[in-house]
Amino acid sequence: MWGTATPASGDARGMGIQTARDAGITYNGVLGSSGGSPNVTVYDADAPLQDLAHSELTGQPISVIPGGRPNLLQETHGQEAAGVIVGKTIGIVPGAKFVSAPTTDEEDGISMPMGYIPSGLTAPTSAAPGDVILLEQAVGTQTTPHHTWSDIPVEGYDVEGTALIKRRIRAATDRGVIVVESAGNGNNAYLSGADQRDADGNPYPEDGTNLDYSPLAHYFDVDSGAIIVGAGVPLTDGFCSATIGMTPRARRSYSTYGSRVDVQGPSDCIVGTANEGGSWRYPLNADEHHAYNYFSGASGASAVVAGVAAAVSSAYKVWSGGTAPTPDALRNALRRTASAQTGSDATTKHIGGLVNLKGAIDDLESAPTTSATGLAVNTSGQPTFTFSSGTSGVTYQCRIIQKRLPTFEDLVRDPLAPYTTCSGPSYTPAAPLPDGEYKLQVRAVKTDSKGVSYDATPAEVPFAQATTVGAPTVKTWTAPTRAAGGQYSLWGSVSANGSSTATAIEYGATTSYGSQLIGLSVSPGTAPKAIGNSTGTLADDTTYHYRTKATNGTGTTYGPDQELGPPIVTAPTGPAGDAPAGAPSWHGGNTYVLHGTVNPHGLATTTAIEFGPTLAYGTSIPSYPVTPGANAGTPSATGNAVSIAIGTGALTPGTTYHYRTVAINASGPMNGPDNTFLATGKPLVTPSSAPTFNPGNVYTLRAVVDPQSLTTTSVIQYGTSDQYGSSISVGSVPAAGGPTVVMQNSAALTPGTTYHYRTVSTNEHGSTTGPDQTFVTAAAPNVTVSTAPVRTSDGTYTLAGNVDPKGLATTTSIEYGATSSYGSTLIAQNVAAGTPQQVTGQTTISTTTPGTAIHYRTVATNGVATTYGPDQAFVPGTPVVTTSTAPLRNANGTYVLYGKVDSSGLTTTVRIEYGTTTSYGSGTNSFPVGASDPPRIDYIGTGTLVPGTTYHYRTVATNSAAVTYGPDQTFVAS
Repeated sequence: MWGTATPASGDARGMGIQTARDAGITYNGVLGSSGGSPNVTVYDADAPLQDLAHSELTGQPISVIPGGRPNLLQETHGQEAAGVIVGKTIGIVPGAKFVSAPTTDEEDGISMPMGYIPSGLTAPTSAAPGDVILLEQAVGTQTTPHHTWSDIPVEGYDVEGTALIKRRIRAATDRGVIVVESAGNGNNAYLSGADQRDADGNPYPEDGTNLDYSPLAHYFDVDSGAIIVGAGVPLTDGFCSATIGMTPRARRSYSTYGSRVDVQGPSDCIVGTANEGGSWRYPLNADEHHAYNYFSGASGASAVVAGVAAAVSSAYKVWSGGTAPTPDALRNALRRTASAQTGSDATTKHIGGLVNLKGAIDDLESAPTTSATGLAVNTSGQPTFTFSSGTSGVTYQCRIIQKRLPTFEDLVRDPLAPYTTCSGPSYTPAAPLPDGEYKLQVRAVKTDSKGVSYDATPAEVPFAQATTVGAPTVKTWTAPTRAAGGQYSLWGSVSANGSSTATAIEYGATTSYGSQLIGLSVSPGTAPKAIGNSTGTLADDTTYHYRTKATNGTGTTYGPDQELGPPIVTAPTGPAGDAPAGAPSWHGGNTYVLHGTVNPHGLATTTAIEFGPTLAYGTSIPSYPVTPGANAGTPSATGNAVSIAIGTGALTPGTTYHYRTVAINASGPMNGPDNTFLATGKPLVTPSSAPTFNPGNVYTLRAVVDPQSLTTTSVIQYGTSDQYGSSISVGSVPAAGGPTVVMQNSAALTPGTTYHYRTVSTNEHGSTTGPDQTFVTAAAPNVTVSTAPVRTSDGTYTLAGNVDPKGLATTTSIEYGATSSYGSTLIAQNVAAGTPQQVTGQTTISTTTPGTAIHYRTVATNGVATTYGPDQAFVPGTPVVTTSTAPLRNANGTYVLYGKVDSSGLTTTVRIEYGTTTSYGSGTNSFPVGASDPPRIDYIGTGTLVPGTTYHYRTVATNSAAVTYGPDQTFVAS
């Protein structure tokens, strides 16, 4: 059931994959006439099945291994996976055996099919070559020096530095078991402490966990052989509302990604068989044995791919007569034939293509095949392998694998031997092999348009190797463990090298030891063996030494001296930066990574780093614990030092901080030496005062730069838009300078234009760009006409003009003369860089030529240019007439009319015209105004006027320069 439709038998299209049915063939045609696949078993390492009586699962070959997690109602993965993989109507592999193999808390999420019998499980493993183990859970957290991650593949969970889970997965894939592993829903990734940025100072993560990110990639640099599955958008044809509008085969935003992710599965609307307590059931009124629910996320995607892997494995076993494909070959076939990942982040956030069931089957069945015969071992201990191939047109690859479960050292320091190119008729490894049992593999390889394809079942020949008898080899093994009462279990590793070897462990308070523990005898021809035994009670305040001793017929070999006791804390050494140990390193946002080194002395040790501006420190941040066996194989004068690191919160630049490493184990606490460092940071840029004008329209631009205790260089960018376009170098601010005003002059700028500018400052931690700022450049002053010239009583004239200084201090003058060539100049006022104002100048102008016009103009000069006002003219001596007081009525009905006249320095006659219209018609007698008389008000009487009538009147002044008419005035006679 997907959406609301009931599925047809065997139809898995609703799960969004390209199935065999889609390709036009049936499951029966692929998996055998029985219609099922009893030759494959799928182990689901998750929560146990809860409803074996579900209608989808009844009659199916399903079993449950007892133990594991409690039957919690929310633990539905195991129930849902069963329906996806082997359900009668919704399963991909109907008829396959399905084993619910629940995980256990003691074994950190990995259950017995890995090749071990974890605590709480009673049945031995039965997973065979070609079977599938599904690890649909992801790791809740994984701590690295700077981060804590959520939802990564379980093989990345490095339990106490032993790579335990990866070792178990590799043990399974080495023996031919196919492991399918969920990449995880990495949108749950988060950062620990105050460290919120990566090594480049960028926020991390944007979305999802990136397995290639440098602090995390270390956990995936050795291939476990598992198929890691990302979460992709399913093929939507209307049934899946959750992904409507999304591009099929694109990465779901929450999926963990990276180069280690092999393929994708559909992550939404996968139909699972609901358990009795499941939520999101459909139909809602169905009983628990007939209910379904959606199975989503990377867990659901990995269940689908596990079903595909089982179907491909089963089909190949039918085709090949019972031989299972190797996990590596099956994974390669899925990768080669997958439909390509889509979406905008397909090249940057890799989750692989969508699996193609039929394509993978066809790819394996058309792969080259190899046959090989012959094995000879020469006297030097190097095997020679002769082979011949039944397939032409191919090349060959060979490798030798030691037949034992990989140890921590084998896995991390000496990864699985890769295939190397070889050619018949023989192959000899480049270096002698130590004692042990081996298998040598050879496979045929061909290349086509899809890439490289190789033999799904390489030829392999087992053999034993024994070198010439020599002295035993002694190596450090796992770290000591402390039991109650102060007793310790001490360990070593011994290779017999061809002769029965006796072992012992010597220990004591000095390098003379003095006590001895008898270990196991090591037989010739076997792999290196771990030996160990328990001491008596040791003092907690004493440092002890121990070493492994091995003796055979050729002599005695001693292992390196080892120590255990209270932790030793030392100052960090090495280069600055994110090195394993080193000086504090700036980490973005003024945060720092502080480093220290700790020798755990054979005991589980907790660590922290204290820091603060004084020797009182004040802040303590726990680091990850140091495990007893850390760096056990690299002893040094101070013990087996292990680097630790923590991230601080934001620190204050320019402040000296103290820090030290502290550690505590069962033998006591230890404080490391005090260390100091000066906190620094990226520069800070803030605005300063406004730009200032310089002659030539050059401007001084400024900003305040805080160098954050590092020598800092600055550049000021400017231009007519926020794209700038021009820049000027300011030079450097010294590290100890504190906030400093930096300034520099621009080139000549365009007057009256808006400019943008900003400051960019750089020190060794990076660059800071200041805010965008704007200013308007100054322009030439503006000059306009002002009031008409005014004659003063002493015969001088005041000439005036209006000046706008345009933001700069401005000097002004007034030019005048009998023509527009002027000839005379009056110095007028200086105008400050403020608002526009009127400027004036006074002069005595000759009136000997009545009626002659005088020209004048205003001139203004600022730092940009000189501006000339418009030409104006006036006639000196022209009488000036203005209004005066209102008319006065006499008792006889006559009126006295008033007018004010300035003779302008010439003898002037004055009369008043009046009448009922502006044509006036009547006038009074004239009276004289002397040339030297000041402006005065005169009055003249009228005849009798008609009451109720409106009268107009005006004053008329006449002298030798001109006739001047005053303004029209009115009144109503009464």
